Amino acid sequence: MLRTLTVIASAAFVSAQTPVWEYVGGPGISDGPAISCQLAIAPDGMPAIAFQDQSLAGIPASVLRLANGAWSYAGPKGGASVGQAWYTRLEFAVDGELFMTCREYAASGRISLRRFGAATNLWSSVGPLGASPGEAHYTDLALRRDGTPYVIYADRTTQPGDKATAMRFENGLWHLLDGFGFTPGVAAYTSIEVDPSGRVLAAFDDFAHYDPVANAGRATVMAYDPAGDSWSALGSPGFSPHGAPNLTLAIDRDGAPWIAYYRWHAELVVMRFDGSAWVVVGGSAAGPDRPAIETEGWRQWLSLAFDSQNLPYVAYQRYDDDHRAAVRRFRNGQWEAVGNLGFTPTRADYLALAIAPDDVPWVVFRDASQSGRASVMRFAPQAQVYCEGVVSSLGCLPSISIDGTPSLSAQTPCWIRASNVISNRTGLLLYSTRPDRTPFQAGTLCLGLPFRRTGPMNSGGNPPPSDCSGSFERDFNHWMQTHAQPELVPGRRLFAQYFYRDRLNPLGPGLTDAVSFEIQP
Repeated sequence: MLRTLTVIASAAFVSAQTPVWEYVGGPGISDGPAISCQLAIAPDGMPAIAFQDQSLAGIPASVLRLANGAWSYAGPKGGASVGQAWYTRLEFAVDGELFMTCREYAASGRISLRRFGAATNLWSSVGPLGASPGEAHYTDLALRRDGTPYVIYADRTTQPGDKATAMRFENGLWHLLDGFGFTPGVAAYTSIEVDPSGRVLAAFDDFAHYDPVANAGRATVMAYDPAGDSWSALGSPGFSPHGAPNLTLAIDRDGAPWIAYYRWHAELVVMRFDGSAWVVVGGSAAGPDRPAIETEGWRQWLSLAFDSQNLPYVAYQRYDDDHRAAVRRFRNGQWEAVGNLGFTPTRADYLALAIAPDDVPWVVFRDASQSGRASVMRFAPQAQVYCEGVVSSLGCLPSISIDGTPSLSAQTPCWIRASNVISNRTGLLLYSTRPDRTPFQAGTLCLGLPFRRTGPMNSGGNPPPSDCSGSFERDFNHWMQTHAQPELVPGRRLFAQYFYRDRLNPLGPGLTDAVSFEIQP
């Protein structure tokens, strides 16, 4: 649902109107109850969800994708798996190809990897259906940038049972990473990621470092060495201060590994590897809330995701609020609420989170208010300032703001302004369809490539000598209405930043911070 807002945003002020979480496509988009819900965002920003479809006999996995404002099945309903599917994990490759892994009951509980063929509108198995030697639990999936899939699972065939096994599919075959059962002992909540350099990391609840209070293993993260076909601990094994149920591993935008785990009814713990040791980030990532994962908690994972500015987000249920959903992010040294806490009508089980390329958070969950059907919500975008500007050669920090409703039809202006700019300098307004955080000389380009620019303008201000009285302003509504471009359409989120000349600045060019906003009709 698109909304028309009038906002003024600056580094010190964002619209007083509180943005809200909103259903996408209406509540309860699945045909029947859904469990094991998962969410992934395509490179073009469109989401897909996977779930165990209880409206079908055999309870196979279905996948729904959003396109042109409507949800539709990817392939036949229930076609994402062959039989009953547990531990579903969904991932998009860089080229947009969609993969799903699960514990496949049509293959006696073995691990299965499936690929969606957009040309045929069908799902097919990657390699044999049921690639593990026996039952696979806590299945997870990661894709290398070239599309090579990696899977991990707790392997019921090892001695002792449920040690972790990891594999990659390459050249038409599955290849083990250091044989079956590479962990020292039982591994639960197995999680796998591939960092930007191609290094494979695995995290797990390590029962070789058992915490009797939590009745769970402490966290261990291991890195794979392809030259030696071996794994080694990243930091100390069993490094977490507690047992780590619902453990998940994620890689941030700078390539650093993070983990998150639950202490049920107590706190969410988020930790980051600083190059030598694992350190806790902030206090509880649930703030003062008591988090809860109680609906078959051993079959769920905690979501940890990062936006373009490398801010981590977590999603969880509020135990003392009828298990409603909440999302927090770590910013300015604290875990702050993203919108209203407890934003679902009632209980939100099998909750999963993903961040779109335009930095909008999305969640999927089993919606108790809709008889257990799957629902998807997003945090309704608002105009907001993000990123950092560059202090000028005169010691001033320029800032950006937006005043008005960005609209393709409004007769009123929408001003994008920069203040505290060096006087009498030439500048440009740059804009893009996605944000970024790219080093640019000694500053930060807050826009993703490719970006466009408006025409040059002069900052004006006081006559020489130069001071910080300069400013820029552009009526972006007029720009949109007189410059037909494919990205200037209703519902599209844009990101804008001013660039100007500052020849005396040893840190490089003049750059403001940036502003994001959504185009209204």
